[in-house]
Amino acid sequence: MYLNHFALRHWPFDNIADSALFFEGGGRNTLLDALLFSLMRGEGLLLLVGEAGSGKTLLARKVATALPEGFGVVFLLAPSLCPDNLSGLLLRELGLAVPEEKGAAFQELTRQLMQLHEEGRRLVVFMEEAHRFSPALLEEVRLLNHLESQSHKLLQMVLVSHTPLSMSGLADRVDRTLHIPPFNQEEVGDYLDYRMGRAGWQGEGVFHKQAIRTMTTLCQGRPRLLNTLAHYALLAACAGDKRIVGHKELQLALPHCPLVERGRKHGWRRSGSILVWTALLALGVAGVVFQQRQEPPPVVVKPVEKIAPVVVAPEPPPPQVVVEPPPPPPPVVEESPPEVTPPPPVEPPAASALTSRSTVDTVVVLGGVPLSERIRRSQEWLLNTPDERVSVQLLLIAPGGPDPVRSLVKLFQDTEKAIQQDQLRIFPLKNGGFLVYYGEYAGITEAKKDIALLPNYLQRTKPFGQSLNLIKRELARIAVVPKSP
Repeated sequence: MYLNHFALRHWPFDNIADSALFFEGGGRNTLLDALLFSLMRGEGLLLLVGEAGSGKTLLARKVATALPEGFGVVFLLAPSLCPDNLSGLLLRELGLAVPEEKGAAFQELTRQLMQLHEEGRRLVVFMEEAHRFSPALLEEVRLLNHLESQSHKLLQMVLVSHTPLSMSGLADRVDRTLHIPPFNQEEVGDYLDYRMGRAGWQGEGVFHKQAIRTMTTLCQGRPRLLNTLAHYALLAACAGDKRIVGHKELQLALPHCPLVERGRKHGWRRSGSILVWTALLALGVAGVVFQQRQEPPPVVVKPVEKIAPVVVAPEPPPPQVVVEPPPPPPPVVEESPPEVTPPPPVEPPAASALTSRSTVDTVVVLGGVPLSERIRRSQEWLLNTPDERVSVQLLLIAPGGPDPVRSLVKLFQDTEKAIQQDQLRIFPLKNGGFLVYYGEYAGITEAKKDIALLPNYLQRTKPFGQSLNLIKRELARIAVVPKSP
């Protein structure tokens, strides 16, 4: 088939949720960071919403592989098939005995989760097909969401759904809802090039710009449909001994994709596919084409989703519009002030490239110390503190929230007399915001004692203790930190 034709190591467009093939474009990397932030912060119920084939399962699996040590992960691909005893299903997935009575199963799960919490471990459950949950199953999710210690949720759940849960009793209990968008035309091109490159292709882009434009419209920017159409388009290119996929290859491939019925009404002719198979017979590989591609056995058989076919006739390229730049404003002549002594040079902070939303201004002073100096001290502490020590993650100022620097100022104003502010360590995040740690302890037990003494408004941020080993690994991925010498 086309593996040899394009010198590929493996099939580039298999519809398998392989986290090794996770594409970070199209806003996926931002969603990955947001989910990790929420889970590490201890939020109990998250909702990931996206259309069928938009890549929700792949994103969830990537999150699972990116979680640090101390997190256990369970995937329930079709919990709606077992609507009567979600607690029992979770016990079974954990390899534990399941009591026959539903109430006893709930109590046993609660006991197991408390034991995990005492060991400093957490359990995250990803539940697919949440839009199919019955009212009884949603009620079980609500009850499980109530399980918590004095400061933390005992069970963290990520519901994966085609639609929001606006009509259910869970809507007001969801801590965060994230929407996974379809790809636009540019992102479709990047995605196709990425998958081809991961499969071993080393040349220029295989898919013509016009073909990418058509594929974006036909597949509505959804990766699953793009994978199917791209596979058959590559097959057609191989049959024609071509290295570029254009309009003709898409026309030959489309009848073998879920969009074919609507496509035929808009002029895509099935007869073209005969040319593909005739050429393949000439190459002696037609028998291989009809063989089912080898895929790993699915964990759970999902119902087949009906995908509404949409075909838009190819549009002519838009006319070029030349916009003349506005004339430059007239120069403003200002008188230089008489003999102003320039301020002394300020040494730039080690984290100069802080965020896309905010930068460290040397005028900002927190507790009598400039913010840039506090960041420098925090980074020095991080480098010099042994891995077995423990600190408390006190506050996550997420990139999408209010002004991060203003949030830091408020934190120092509110805690001026409540805690030792010299024990606050501040780390700027790569994509915006800050991560704030507090204190240094010999172990988790000592950290928990200090957490219990924090004011109520700080308790609401759900602080938790972490070893410096885990902290360093997390910060190396998400924050602006210096490398060890």
